[in-house]
Amino acid sequence: MIFSLMLASLLNVFVVESPSYTKEMVAAAHDLSARYPELRFTIRTTEQMAETPREELRRLCEEASVVVLGRTYGDVAAKIQESLRPVRGPQVVFAAHSDFGIYQLSRYGNARPFRNVSHEQIERISAATLAAGEIPQLRR
Repeated sequence: MIFSLMLASLLNVFVVESPSYTKEMVAAAHDLSARYPELRFTIRTTEQMAETPREELRRLCEEASVVVLGRTYGDVAAKIQESLRPVRGPQVVFAAHSDFGIYQLSRYGNARPFRNVSHEQIERISAATLAAGEIPQLRR
């Protein structure tokens, strides 16, 4: 029973990032884990995700409290979209610098901030020609 309570208090973070930025993600995860021992990170490169079976990807998403998707494009983005959409969890999905469909997976609980944001608006936000605050549902 005590073990169950300990597991319930853990926060599992699943990260998919391009190989060029994975090193920074690992360093950040190490720093955060040192400060917050209840955090558990699983970090995969987009190249690793290309080789990961869909069932394993679904399992990683289901077990995660938070999913972070960065610089995820093409076939890997499509694979993640297909795998993440039918999954009940996670409660938080943060996507940045990725394909349009990956942004649309972003959520915080029931809130889906990019639900009604157009492809053009996302491109402009990524290019820094549109401030996210100019879009009502993206205001803090």
